[in-house]
Amino acid sequence: MSEPPLPRHIAEHIKYWHPVYTSIVHRSEAVTLRRPPLYPPGYAIPTHLSNPAPFPFNLDPTTNCSLLLLFVLLLHSSLQTGHLFQQTPLLFHILSRVTITFLASILSTFLFEILGELLTQRLQTLSQKIRDIVSEFLVRRFEWGDLDQDNNPVREDDEGGDIVLRADPAFLHEPVREAVSGGIILTIHYLTTLLLRLFNDLISIHLSHPLLTLSLPLPPESSTTSQTTTTTSLLENLLPLLIQSTILLPLLWLTFSLFLARAERFALPGQYGHAIDDPKSSLFAHLVRATTMHLIAYTAYQAVVLVTPSIYPRIPSFLKMNSPFLSKLFPKASPLPAVLIFFLHYFLRHLSSFIAKNARGIFIPYLRWFTPLTEDGATSLWPALIHPLDEEMNVLDPGKRVISRVVMTALFGLESSWPARYHLSNLVPDD
Repeated sequence: MSEPPLPRHIAEHIKYWHPVYTSIVHRSEAVTLRRPPLYPPGYAIPTHLSNPAPFPFNLDPTTNCSLLLLFVLLLHSSLQTGHLFQQTPLLFHILSRVTITFLASILSTFLFEILGELLTQRLQTLSQKIRDIVSEFLVRRFEWGDLDQDNNPVREDDEGGDIVLRADPAFLHEPVREAVSGGIILTIHYLTTLLLRLFNDLISIHLSHPLLTLSLPLPPESSTTSQTTTTTSLLENLLPLLIQSTILLPLLWLTFSLFLARAERFALPGQYGHAIDDPKSSLFAHLVRATTMHLIAYTAYQAVVLVTPSIYPRIPSFLKMNSPFLSKLFPKASPLPAVLIFFLHYFLRHLSSFIAKNARGIFIPYLRWFTPLTEDGATSLWPALIHPLDEEMNVLDPGKRVISRVVMTALFGLESSWPARYHLSNLVPDD
């Protein structure tokens, strides 16, 4: 029995979002959308109904207005008594570090996973174009290849393969083509990297210092500070890490699961009943996953910055890079921070996923609000939504970029441990 055709609005939705999804996640490879199984009756509500909104989205306008007035009164009272000025600096530093670190993770996702991927694809297209130009020049100028009936160089296939060069006794044609085209491509990559570096330096002049001052936990400047100052400094340094690892990271994992569930809404009974994924929701799920991994990387970096000065005097000498030869070869080598980076990535991933997996009671109402699932459907689907988190725990997977961060930190210092572009696709091999 053939599957009924897709409704027009779904077909147009998929036609628009599928190329965007494959371009960003699967590097423009010809990847078909996943076809989830059709769920049995009772998993979803009818299309003319909607699930109730959870707290705080279910509050009526009167309650919202009352809470806003209460907040204004408390703020006015704090300003009059002076309590706000006494507590604001600590609260501001904590919230600013958490907020800016979270925004840095979102910005990293946009720059690396979206713009970085699109730039890489353009460079690959340009590289192939340069290779074709060099090959055509060698064929026409030196007659190193054959021409077809249309006076164009012969290619390997009709779908745009490489231009074929005739075999020569010295086997120099291929190496010459590779050397010339490779030299031009390397020059373009170098100039692109130089422009990105200049752009980064330009941005750093205006933004880097205040951002790092607010977001990175630095140790106290003096060891002679009072007990109150030391306690305040510990709160400023530790609470952002605690908030990021126990609140933000689990929330991001749960948001990732929300988009995974929403991506299968076309296959739900009572809705559309078509076994096909929503590419828009799948794209957002991968971007939320990338943001989570960026936040893990920034949190691990901040923790290493915080703890390294206190434990460095107690570590064995072989971890301090005391060898004169190695110190000259790698002047910024940091083996201890590299080890800490590895274990913190492992710890943060497992801690945040453990919290997310045990938040079913809190999460189910939001899952139902975000998707047309019934309560029984959401409860039954919960294990399948949480299972992908187990695949994110493998820190040895090259696509997670943990090992590359560890190696870069060990050889070139802690500042070389982030950021990095992740491999989002589970279908296209990592290069």
